[in-house]
Amino acid sequence: MRRESGATLVEAVVATVLLSAGIVAVLGAERAATRLESIGRWSAIGADRAAEAVGTLAADPCALAEGSSTMAGSPAVSWSLDSSGPLRTVGVVVAYPPASGRQPALFATGFLCGRP
Repeated sequence: MRRESGATLVEAVVATVLLSAGIVAVLGAERAATRLESIGRWSAIGADRAAEAVGTLAADPCALAEGSSTMAGSPAVSWSLDSSGPLRTVGVVVAYPPASGRQPALFATGFLCGRP
């Protein structure tokens, strides 16, 4: 039997399948990275908007009345205030657009008014 040098058809098919699988894996990783980058960007924007809302409320917490409000923009930020007693409890909800892939986030804090 004579031995031939070079690639056979079976080897070429196996190499093509392995190369295709590698390309699909790289494209999948790139897609996941893009999605995670988008979620991270929306998270940062939402945290900034929530901090802005809390900063506005913290300017004079003792003057705050019970109620709620919404800040326009994207992501939408709404807050509610419970002013029973000297502690003002504030809940801030950040509602992300559906395309962002994020669920709404809730931030809570409290402000002490007067002397304890």
